[in-house]
Amino acid sequence: MSGIGFLGAGTILLRGEVVKGLTTAASLWAVAAIGLAVGSGLYVAGIATTAILLAILAGLKSLQERYHNRLRVQPLRVLAETGTITFNTLQEIAGQHTSRIRQFIVQPAADPGQDEILISFARLSRQSVTELAQALRARPGVASVENVEGPL
Repeated sequence: MSGIGFLGAGTILLRGEVVKGLTTAASLWAVAAIGLAVGSGLYVAGIATTAILLAILAGLKSLQERYHNRLRVQPLRVLAETGTITFNTLQEIAGQHTSRIRQFIVQPAADPGQDEILISFARLSRQSVTELAQALRARPGVASVENVEGPL
């Protein structure tokens, strides 16, 4: 068991403030326990535990992906007449989502008289970002709103 503990500890990594590898370490311990059960002749317990472990790991994967997608930063690029979109205007449009604005950068666009505005939202659902993009499009003077990764 000390060898399994050593392997499990080796899979846990700290990168900045993010801990990775906990699920892998726990899985190593669970597989070791299943191996001990089967080696002791407890076949039914080993098979049942394997089924439970697989169900939990498969379920956790989809929950983890949903959680990470929700935390992902979602950037919008807005092309508007100069001075049309200010941070105060964005706060009015965003309403309760104002605290989710991570970045607001205004720079002159290639066309004179227009601004290119990069707005990044953190921890906001894709649907909410789409709604905010539609609200920005509805403002007079806004030429285009698109997701940096592709059009919304």
